[in-house]
Amino acid sequence: MRTVFVIVALIVPAIAMALPDDTTLSRLLVGIWHGPRHDTQYRADGTWIMDPPDEGDNTRGKWQIKHGRLIETWRVIGFDDRRGNQRVERKDF
Repeated sequence: MRTVFVIVALIVPAIAMALPDDTTLSRLLVGIWHGPRHDTQYRADGTWIMDPPDEGDNTRGKWQIKHGRLIETWRVIGFDDRRGNQRVERKDF
C-alpha cells in the first residue's frame, strides 16, 4: 500500500506540470467545433455563437478558460408565471 502511495505521489505532480496553461487552452479552443446537433464557433475575442440557432436566445454568449475549465456565459429569457412578463437572467457556469 505504501508503494502505491509513493508512486501516485510522484506521478500526479508530473501530470499536473504537463497540463497546458489557460492561455494555451484558449488558443486551442478558438475555431468551429462540430456537435451532433449544432456547430459552436469560439472566437478569439471571448465570444461564442451556436449554429443553427437553438429555440430561444441562448445561442450566443461569452467564454473564458479559468484554471483549465471552460466557462460559458449566456443570456436566458424566461417568463414570470403570475403575469406573463418577461425577465432576463444571467447564467454563469
